[in-house]
Amino acid sequence: MAWLGKNAKGVASFTRHLLGSESYGLVEMQGPEEPVYLLGAKLLGFTGISPLYRGCGLMFCASTYLEQVCLTFSSDRGMLPDPLLMRECLDEAFTKIELCLVNKH
Repeated sequence: MAWLGKNAKGVASFTRHLLGSESYGLVEMQGPEEPVYLLGAKLLGFTGISPLYRGCGLMFCASTYLEQVCLTFSSDRGMLPDPLLMRECLDEAFTKIELCLVNKH
C-alpha cells in the first residue's frame, strides 16, 4: 500500500489510468459468513481502514461480517475539514435505508 500511495499518480505509473484523477476511492472487504472465534471469544465485528493514496482525499472501506455491514472512511483535512459532519450524514443515510428495509418487511 505504501508503494501504491507513493507511485499511484506518477507520470510513468501503470496505476495512473486505473485510479484516474478522482479524489476519492472505495474498497470492499468481504468477511466470513460464519462466526469467527479468536482464542475462544466470538469476533463481534470486522472492518478495515484504507490508507489514502497520492491525489486521494477521501477513501471509503465497506466491509461485511455475518449479516453486518460496516463503512469506515479516511480523509484528508484539506478535502474534508469536518469528518464529524460526514459521519453524521452517513449515520442519517444508513438510518433512512434501514427504515426503508424495515417498512418493506
